[in-house]
Amino acid sequence: MSLLLCALVLVTLYLLLDIKQREVPKPNINVEFFFGAEDTILHSAMEDFFRKAVEYTNTDIDVRFSYAYTDHLLQASQIRDGIMRNPNVIVIMPQDSSKIVASIDEVQKAGIPVVMYNRPSDPTSSIQPTAYVGLDTFNQAYTTSIALFKLMREDGIEPRVINLMGKTTDRNAILRRNGLYNAAEEMGVAILGDIETDWDSQIARDNLIADYALYDAPNAFFCASDWILPGVEQAMRELDLWYPYGDPRHLYFGSQDVYPRGFTLIKEGYIDVNTAFDLFPMSMILLQVILMTANEQTLDQNSYLIPGRIVTMNNIESLKELWALHYL
Repeated sequence: MSLLLCALVLVTLYLLLDIKQREVPKPNINVEFFFGAEDTILHSAMEDFFRKAVEYTNTDIDVRFSYAYTDHLLQASQIRDGIMRNPNVIVIMPQDSSKIVASIDEVQKAGIPVVMYNRPSDPTSSIQPTAYVGLDTFNQAYTTSIALFKLMREDGIEPRVINLMGKTTDRNAILRRNGLYNAAEEMGVAILGDIETDWDSQIARDNLIADYALYDAPNAFFCASDWILPGVEQAMRELDLWYPYGDPRHLYFGSQDVYPRGFTLIKEGYIDVNTAFDLFPMSMILLQVILMTANEQTLDQNSYLIPGRIVTMNNIESLKELWALHYL
C-alpha cells in the first residue's frame, strides 16, 4: 500500500470515526520550515495543523518555522541559516518556484533532505527536492467547476463564466486555471475570459470593476482562492452583482480553499461551490514523508497531491476538520 493511501486511510479513520492512533514512540527529529509568504491566517493554520498532526500521532519531533514575508532573498538567507543548524529535514514553501532551486541545491549539498510544501519548485529544473506534498490544485478547480456547471444546468441556466485568475506565474494558480478550463471543455461551457488578480485583493477589486463590462452576459464566476474574496466581494457589491442563491439576480460563484470568510459566504448562499484546502490530510501526509525521509526510508513516490473535498451549502455543516472552523 502506498504512503499516500496509508495516510489517507488514517485520516479517513480520524475524520469519520474519531479513532485514536496507537502511541508508537519515534526517535526525536528536528525539522526546519521555511515559508516564503507572510504569516497570513492560512499559513498560521498550516503551522497549527502540522503541530496537530504531530500531537495526534504522538511523534517526538521538534519544529521551527520561519517566514520570509514574500521576500525570496530573505527566504534564501533564512534557509542558509537553517542549514547551519543541521536539521534532519528542511521543508520549504517557496516564495518563487524558480528562484528557490538554488536553495534546494544548497540544502542537498549539505546532505539534508528537502521537502517542498504547498507550492512546488520549478518542474523543468534538473535540481529537484526529495519530495513534494501539496494540494492537488488542478483537481481542486476541476471538481469545483464540474459541480458548479452541473448546478447551473439543473437550474436551467447555461454557464457563461469569468475566471478570476491568481498570479499568472504561480504554479498553483496556473493549475487551477487549467482545471477550470478542462472542466469547461469537458462539459461544453463557455469561459468568457480571465481577469488577473496577482493574488492581491485590491487588484482583484480594481480589475473586476474595470473589466466586467467587457464581457457579454456573464452569469458565473470562478475565483482562484478565497484569499482574494474581500476585493471580489467589494467589487460585486459596487457593481450590484452580489445576491445570494435563490435571488433572481444571483450570479453563480465557485471558489477555492474555504477560508473563514468563504465558509460564511457558503452558508449564506453567496458561494455555491468551493473545494476545501484540506490541511489535516496534507499535514498527516507531510509528517509521514518527513519521518520516512529523516529515517532514510525510500519513498514510494516523490509527489503527494491531496484532493480537497467539495463544500456547498448542503454539506458544509457535516464536514469535519475544515480548517476555517478553527479561525471563525
